[in-house]
Amino acid sequence: MNKDFPFLQMDMQKFMKDFKFPGFDAEAMKKALDTWKMPMSNGNAPFDVDALMAAHRRNLETLTKANQTIADSFQAIAARQSEIMRGYMEELATAVKEVVSAGSPEASAQRQAAFAKKTMESAIEHMREFAELTSKSGTEVFELVNKQVMANLDQLKKAGKHEAPPKRK
Repeated sequence: MNKDFPFLQMDMQKFMKDFKFPGFDAEAMKKALDTWKMPMSNGNAPFDVDALMAAHRRNLETLTKANQTIADSFQAIAARQSEIMRGYMEELATAVKEVVSAGSPEASAQRQAAFAKKTMESAIEHMREFAELTSKSGTEVFELVNKQVMANLDQLKKAGKHEAPPKRK
């Protein structure tokens, strides 16, 4: 059994027998699987099953890498949001102390306005930072998937150059 992809060794007929889904006829699916015959040519399958499985394995590996990239991006964003919130709370505590100890209402209003301006500028900068982080992650995922799609297309081109099996009479 393949340790990396144990589900590839799964018995689909057994799986379908136990599968329960409203409106899904597992018995009919089992019969279809039992009676379905792969078209054969000279006793061989018309395509390389091992190559097909290898291609699917590479696709799954690519999806795993893409999902890991997304998860890492989410973790980085969450960590950065925590840092920002912690810093904002510290700044807010300092600003409240300054406003309370300002002395005059005018000085208090000026400090409140300065804090509001600084907070707004920080928020805009943080939004820009998050946009860059998500854009970077999206680009990495796109490049991973695009590379695999191009490899699949190249593989299809190579497979198409092989001699086609003779037609049945």
